[in-house]
Amino acid sequence: MTSPTEPYDPTEVETKKPKTKQIPQKSNYLHFLKTSILTDPDEDSLDIERTFILVIRGIREEFTVTNAGDLVVGRTSLDDDVTVDIDLVPYGAERYGVSRNHAQFTLDDRKHLYVTDLGSTNGTMLAGRRLKPNVRSLIHNGDKIVFGTLMVQIYFR
Repeated sequence: MTSPTEPYDPTEVETKKPKTKQIPQKSNYLHFLKTSILTDPDEDSLDIERTFILVIRGIREEFTVTNAGDLVVGRTSLDDDVTVDIDLVPYGAERYGVSRNHAQFTLDDRKHLYVTDLGSTNGTMLAGRRLKPNVRSLIHNGDKIVFGTLMVQIYFR
């Protein structure tokens, strides 16, 4: 198991999982993604349904961006009544340094998806590059995003 200070490899599988559908073993992983998730692996915009897939700690989660175009990523906190659109608590968010309001996904009118670090304590990385707070960055199909030290991989449907 990876320590909380190292980025997590989303292809690594642990025994305890939240109640969601698990991706196939690593040997079939890329084949699964190409045949079951992606329509075109070189496409860098979302489909008409505005759906994208995050692979978080070996779990495949599907999200749809509404017309508003913004989804806040972070961790819920019952003490502070903080709610987010993409809650990373089931994946050890606090242990991996994810802030309550860590980052935001934004969809533009051409269906390109962007990520913005919301001034989080431990920062956000996109494709190995640390993001400046409050500056949006274009996400490409298959990019790795690190929230604090929690690594996720994103695929467009």
